[in-house]
Amino acid sequence: MNRPRIHGLVLVSVLTSGATACADDATAPLGGEPAGLCDLPEGLTAQGSSSEAIPALTEPAFVSAESAQYLLDSDRVLGLAVDGEARAYPHNILWSHEVVNDRFGDRWISVSYCPLTGFGRALDAIIDGSRVEFGVSGLLSANNLVMFDRLSDQLFGPQLSIVGKCEGFAEVAPDLHAVREMSWGE
Repeated sequence: MNRPRIHGLVLVSVLTSGATACADDATAPLGGEPAGLCDLPEGLTAQGSSSEAIPALTEPAFVSAESAQYLLDSDRVLGLAVDGEARAYPHNILWSHEVVNDRFGDRWISVSYCPLTGFGRALDAIIDGSRVEFGVSGLLSANNLVMFDRLSDQLFGPQLSIVGKCEGFAEVAPDLHAVREMSWGE
């Protein structure tokens, strides 16, 4: 059965930085003085990289669905529609960036994807009236992505639950948006 393609925009990206390993004497995941693993909140483990070693994207370039010649019908994407505008976030880009801070008109939305769990989510990036710009913290909780707010250094996570039970995590969860995991051909 032929299904219609997303008649919106498709994320395009160029990987601009490599991952850097984090040693015991490296800077703490969210900056500050050097820290070892014993200084992390209970339940968190270091991913082997510092914060921003996996660079989140903010307001990335998109191309039309017709111009996305680099995608095969079998390629996996996260589909999101906000206020009637549809966009596709290809896994092959999300694997390298994990978080996309995107804008639909005046609305800020963040799309996250954890390659370890294969789970994607879309979040409203306005929480309690303030904008949040998510980044990759370099931390994991039960092998799940832990994000942080680049503007306040507040941890949000793990991605599966967004608001953590650990000290230092945000206590208010962002609103969620329906995201659809599908093939590009769908």
